Amino acid sequence: MSKLVLYHGSSEIVEKPIYGKGKEYNDYGRGFYCTESMELEK
Repeated sequence: MSKLVLYHGSSEIVEKPIYGKGKEYNDYGRGFYCTESMELEK
């Protein structure tokens, strides 16, 4: 099985993201934004 690496705009490693803790006025709502692209997470 291959390993999937996702990036999140945080200075800390997030092992288990908690859904629903985001701010509802963000463009992605209360979700947890992550991407496979290191450029997009900045």
